[in-house]
Amino acid sequence: MNQERTKRKLSGILSADVVGYSRLIAEDEEFTIQCLEENKKLIGGLVQEYDGRVVDAPGDNILAEFGSVINAVDCAVDIQNKLQIKNSRLSEKSRMDFRIGINLGDVVDEDGRIYGDGVNIAARIEGLAEPGGICISGSAYDQVKTKLSYEYLGKHNLKNISDPVRVYRLLTGAENAVKLTGKKRLPGSIHRRIAMAAIIVLFLSAAGSITWIFFNHRSWEMELTSLDRMAFTLPNIISITVLPFDNLSDDKKLGNFSKSLTDEIIMGLSKHPDLRVITRESASESEKTENTGIRYTLEGAVKWDNNRVRITARLVEAAQGYNIWTEAYDREINDSPIDIMWRIFREIRTRLIDMNQPQDFLPVKRDNIEYTETFYLLYRYYKTGPFDHRRMERLKAALELADKLISIEPDPWVYYMKGSILIALSSYKDSESEKYLQDAQDAASEVENIDKGASLGIKGQIKISQNDLEAALGFYKEWIAVSPGSKNAYFGAAFTLFRQKKYDEAVEKYEAGLKIDPRPESQHFVYLAIACSHPTEKGFSNLEKAKGYLRNALAPPNQNNFLAHLYLALIYTYENQMEQARFHAEEIRRIAPFFSLRTYSPGPQEDEAITRFHKDLLKKAGIPEEGRSFMGFRNNK
Repeated sequence: MNQERTKRKLSGILSADVVGYSRLIAEDEEFTIQCLEENKKLIGGLVQEYDGRVVDAPGDNILAEFGSVINAVDCAVDIQNKLQIKNSRLSEKSRMDFRIGINLGDVVDEDGRIYGDGVNIAARIEGLAEPGGICISGSAYDQVKTKLSYEYLGKHNLKNISDPVRVYRLLTGAENAVKLTGKKRLPGSIHRRIAMAAIIVLFLSAAGSITWIFFNHRSWEMELTSLDRMAFTLPNIISITVLPFDNLSDDKKLGNFSKSLTDEIIMGLSKHPDLRVITRESASESEKTENTGIRYTLEGAVKWDNNRVRITARLVEAAQGYNIWTEAYDREINDSPIDIMWRIFREIRTRLIDMNQPQDFLPVKRDNIEYTETFYLLYRYYKTGPFDHRRMERLKAALELADKLISIEPDPWVYYMKGSILIALSSYKDSESEKYLQDAQDAASEVENIDKGASLGIKGQIKISQNDLEAALGFYKEWIAVSPGSKNAYFGAAFTLFRQKKYDEAVEKYEAGLKIDPRPESQHFVYLAIACSHPTEKGFSNLEKAKGYLRNALAPPNQNNFLAHLYLALIYTYENQMEQARFHAEEIRRIAPFFSLRTYSPGPQEDEAITRFHKDLLKKAGIPEEGRSFMGFRNNK
């Protein structure tokens, strides 16, 4: 063989394949072929951008080679992001999903084509990925493991490969993926916010439940704080640049309208806790540095059209210039720009923030866009605001929004969220603590004639905050009787039973809630898994079922769910599956670097035997005796 034409090398190999291609062809051959060609062009462009090359693209498969496996994974994340955005505009049956497999391995390069086990492994593990997902081999994982979140899928015997191959699933979502190159997974500010959580933290869930975070350190003085999600499922902040809307005429009045509209949009979007809004001036300054993190650009223009003002707006994916949404609005010159702001706000919310995230509550009043978007803004504060270092400020802002909405329309779910927020504020134990709790009781009384279920839910939360679990369970059971179709009633009862260690009854209620909504908040899967496993000082039960629920809890965008990783580390160590156990222990340390055996406590109701048993398991998994010190802790020794 000619040595000039044949050589061996180490490469990052990416293999991508369409999910259900035969079905798509059978349903609409012309559209499927057109869509495939568009997607191949998109993927090919991204491969080139990440310094790779497309080696072959037969049928519905694409094989690409990279000099760096980090570039290969970066590219795969970007591919799935772009494809999900593209698919979001198609009907369910027309969407074209790809699976992607990545391997770092030895290949034979002959006349520009590559062969060998390195290629075969990438192709085989691609088949293990979920639709829209990415799987990587152990050799690739070893190079990128400190960069993103992964789930270890164990060793797999692959066809025509002599030795078992470690396989990892990349935990990411279309709108929360983080690039690998030169970027940390979690900013230090987020770690500090985690570190400043409570010793015993009250947790406010969508089901109206309050519980504790599993940390305890008597030598540290911490403030009590209320959180909307359990176990450090961190919010994903989306960065967007708002450019001034261009005035396409010389009319000064139209120029003033354009400026006013831009200002309203910036102010409106800035209120959303999941958005970081960057103006053109700050963006141009920040572009002088690396890793700006700007992911989207909103731009637009205004012009005269038959004596009316035509406003066009466009949302663009910043890195590629990919158009996500475009719309035009016709208004009078004297009309307020606020209505346009809310309409643009809604498009950005539905396309970037709430995509694939079902809402627990829907507004009763839906004929007024300002009301409905304020409702969803309140909902996001209710769901994510407490994670921010300004959590009390944001809880108070949410309370103002709730009062504003109630003054317009007495919506029972606004009352419910208001009650939850007030109970969270009462946990700070300051001079207003008792007032907040009384206000929550007043909210329960006010909403009783509108919706008895919402009233009972607030009352249940109040009783849990006071650790009166029997009374709380009574309210939740009454709520189930009044509203048998309410998942929150079942989840509230389930959590209360969980707190009482009535695990079988808790599982029954959780599973009843899942029949109503199979995609609830991630913490419900965690508590269901723990209840299902019947934790004692000797071990766990129903392990496969429990692990399945915990994996559900880690589905994007909840891959940073601390407690899910913690219990998987415990269970895998108990099973002596140490590779998986160490993987989840590493994830625990990544999410909460300050966490250690010294700070761990299973909860205020657990006995010393269970605590000692859990600590022994965690120590074996790799959790250290002492954690790092962080700002926000004050040592009282």
